[in-house]
This record gives sequence, C-alpha cells and structure tokens, in this order.
Amino acid sequence: MKAAILVESLTGNTWRAGEMMAEHLQQAGWGITALSPVKQPDYSGVQAADLVLVGTWVHGLFVVGHFSSDLRNFQDVVDSPAAARLARGLYWVLPNLAQFDVKDSVVHGVPVPMAYLAMTAGYGVLYIAMLLVVSMFIFSRRDFK
Repeated sequence: MKAAILVESLTGNTWRAGEMMAEHLQQAGWGITALSPVKQPDYSGVQAADLVLVGTWVHGLFVVGHFSSDLRNFQDVVDSPAAARLARGLYWVLPNLAQFDVKDSVVHGVPVPMAYLAMTAGYGVLYIAMLLVVSMFIFSRRDFK
C-alpha cells in the first residue's frame, strides 16, 4: 500500500506530525509517495497513492465550535440583518463542539450521564457523516487523472 500525506501547518507542529505519520507508516510497510504542503501538493505522489492523508491546523474551527451559542444569538447584538443571517447560517453549518466539553463535570466529580455521552457521540458521527457525503459529492465531479 502507498500513502501520500498533505500538510498545512502554521507553527510546524502539524508538519512534524505528518513526518511522524510517514515514519510510522513506513515502519508498517507502507510506501510514502508524497509528503508535501497542501498549498503545493505533489500531484504525481497523490495520484500514485492508495490513501491520501491530510493534516491541518484546527484552532479556528476549535474557537468557532465553542462559541456556536453566540452565533445563534448574534442578532441580539448587531443591527445588521445581513450579519445576523450570516451568523445564523454559520450556526447551522459549523459544529457545536461545546457539547463535547465535559471537563467541569469531571473536575467536580459530577457523573456524566451515559445518555448524554451517547447523544454527543451520535452528534459527532452524524456531523462527520455529513462532511463525508458533502466531500464525496464535491470530489465525485473532479477528474484526478
């Protein structure tokens, strides 16, 4: 099996993670056809690969994902209907990562109900499935040859 790794890194940490993935894959018997930046991919390496892994920084998504309730109520603090509609649209598109934050309960010894964990895991699975379907739709129209 052959893999290509595309990396987008702001601080170099994601690049180092990509290098480590390449090392581990090679130790497991995989061939690495490319380890290149997302913005300047090695197209021949990507075409020759059986698997393409993409690593990128996620700070922006993390921050936005924890403030989705603020996006939901954005119309209460702005006068612009267009900005309020944009915020409402982002609220429905971006993930609500605050649901996964159970550290307060854990720190204070409050049990996290299994039903809550199951609902949150289900939310995550459905969100990932939605992203995969959208990605398949987008990439099904591309000719990579």
